[in-house]
Amino acid sequence: MTAGDCRDDAVRLAERIAQRLAALPEPEMRRAVLAEVVTAGEPAAHGPVLAQIVTRGRQGGPPFDLALLALGALLADPAALPYERRAALYEAARAAGHLDLADLFLSAAAAAA
Repeated sequence: MTAGDCRDDAVRLAERIAQRLAALPEPEMRRAVLAEVVTAGEPAAHGPVLAQIVTRGRQGGPPFDLALLALGALLADPAALPYERRAALYEAARAAGHLDLADLFLSAAAAAA
């Protein structure tokens, strides 16, 4: 599998997640579903997908705008995601060069403090 294939997979998965979140009527529901998604599997696997959500969410428009809001809400709530998982996701994002995503972890933590 090439790097391009991995990126394409991350784009497709991010699109599926964003569409799933946008179909939910309440912000708390979106946050809870996203918490389930990011607590499953290896943290490193989530980096490219979450980075797509951050990048495309910042560009605006559905369904990524709601997915980005759900991610921000998830990261801003210390009780929504165990610290160990949050730290592992942050480290994986930073190590993979997803700096916008890593910055979101830090800014959400600062806002929650």
